Amino acid sequence: MINPLKLPFRDMQNNAQKAGAVAAVVYHPYQDSYMHMASDSTLKIPALFIGKTDGEALLHAKNPTIEFGHRVAATPNPNAEKMSDYTSWGPTPSLDFAPEVTAPGGNIYSTANNNGYQNMSGTSMAAPHTTGAAALVVQASKDKKLGLSGKDLVRYAKNSLINTTKIMYDKEKTNGKLPYSPRRQGSGLIQVEDAIKNNVLALANDGQATVSLKEIGQNTTFDITLNNYGDKAETYELQNPGGVLTSYVPKSIIDIGMSYDKILKGANLKFNEKEVTVPAKGSKKVTVTLNIDDNAEKENYAEGYIKFKNKGEDPSLVVPFMSYYGSWSKEKIVVQWFGKRKVTIMLSHHMPQ
Repeated sequence: MINPLKLPFRDMQNNAQKAGAVAAVVYHPYQDSYMHMASDSTLKIPALFIGKTDGEALLHAKNPTIEFGHRVAATPNPNAEKMSDYTSWGPTPSLDFAPEVTAPGGNIYSTANNNGYQNMSGTSMAAPHTTGAAALVVQASKDKKLGLSGKDLVRYAKNSLINTTKIMYDKEKTNGKLPYSPRRQGSGLIQVEDAIKNNVLALANDGQATVSLKEIGQNTTFDITLNNYGDKAETYELQNPGGVLTSYVPKSIIDIGMSYDKILKGANLKFNEKEVTVPAKGSKKVTVTLNIDDNAEKENYAEGYIKFKNKGEDPSLVVPFMSYYGSWSKEKIVVQWFGKRKVTIMLSHHMPQ
């Protein structure tokens, strides 16, 4: 049994082979997830990767045995509905929105070369999922005869995908009480069926389904326009899931880890209406005001989500918003002080990537 954090996979297999092992079993020391192990032609013994629970059970068993049959076993993905820790963060250097949506990309069982299958993770999995989802929404939008074509049809499909996502909540850092930062998940996880069923877009003044407010002061007002392409009116209740959020800044070197959002105390979001009805083939404008008082933390993000909860059976809508309260030029990037000790780090919760 081998802990995978000690050596590269090739070295672990090679050492086991040199020691006369007939096989190498590698387990994850922290979680029940699986990793693809790189190999090469010099390695003749078989090797397999297992999760933490099974690995520790084998490690501590008195007479462990492993039996291989011809059955195919399915196991739950332990990281389902969690943001991958290697995913890129936004915003862009000019405080524009990035990313805009999230797609499945961790521990995906997918096709491989030579008519095979394997577990893979990363953009190689998330990108084709998003591409396929967009193609389905484009085709469905054509079938609904919305009167759109060319770039207008493509924009409609993109914005419908962004508007109909599922907001993902951080179960690791906030016990599921607060959403992941919109700088990490965009508007949320793609829901293809909802994007296809949806007939209403919620857009900022620039035509985007995300709101980038850039640098802001204490009071900021912006509009969201709902455009109904369908044949029936839609009624929505306006909500602010999780409240106004900001980035948690570590207070000591021991506290450095994966960044997450916390509530921005002294900030709130106000709507000019609690409920709106968008007529068929019509539009409705909603005015939103972001208020931040004198005692709120400055030189940090003010961000979150606006939800239009559908009062009927059709999909609800999500619009993420992001701003920087203070001066973007004062942003700390590389150097942080902890007491009398100077430590050079990269602040992933602030650093545009």
